[in-house]
Amino acid sequence: FVLLSHVERETDPVVGGTKITVSTLGRALAPVIPSKFSDVILASRDGAKWAWNTANSLADLKTRNLPVQDGLPPSFGPIIEKWKSRGGRISP
Repeated sequence: FVLLSHVERETDPVVGGTKITVSTLGRALAPVIPSKFSDVILASRDGAKWAWNTANSLADLKTRNLPVQDGLPPSFGPIIEKWKSRGGRISP
């Protein structure tokens, strides 16, 4: 399952600062969504070039299938290959 979302700044109740997180209707759901996914990736654009980021400390991100890195190519291929290497199967 892939969920594409806009981002918004949320106040972090633990440290008091702000974090970039998924945008949802209402405030209660946004902090819960990242825990339901194996990978939460921040996409960014510099001019005409898009990149994925799993290392931004200002965003609520996590990764199980990609390295912790900025400037990753925006491709689902590495995620699917890692999943398949752990026994995942795609059937029609």
